[in-house]
Amino acid sequence: SLESFFVENHIRKIGIYGMGMLGIHLMKDLQDGSLVEISYGIDRSVENVDGISKIYKPDDFLPPVDMIVVTAIFSFDEVKEILRERIDCPVVSIEEIIQDAS
Repeated sequence: SLESFFVENHIRKIGIYGMGMLGIHLMKDLQDGSLVEISYGIDRSVENVDGISKIYKPDDFLPPVDMIVVTAIFSFDEVKEILRERIDCPVVSIEEIIQDAS
């Protein structure tokens, strides 16, 4: 499961960039009884999502988390560059996590 990837890598609090279909799927996968807390979402256009208390814009101040998971896989490199200037934690593509977890 995806949860095991985070647990094995000592990741307890994450932010999710991209609250489209993949972001929602990841959120639901980690919601009930998970050892991983989704601290917030990050999205350019989505204002709110059921189940996430806070959605930030990419250029907002981002509170500390253990990892940001980017679900916008086609613009990963661009997003990683933007987030690197905003927060000091690993920024990882959901694609990489899925490959590692399988």
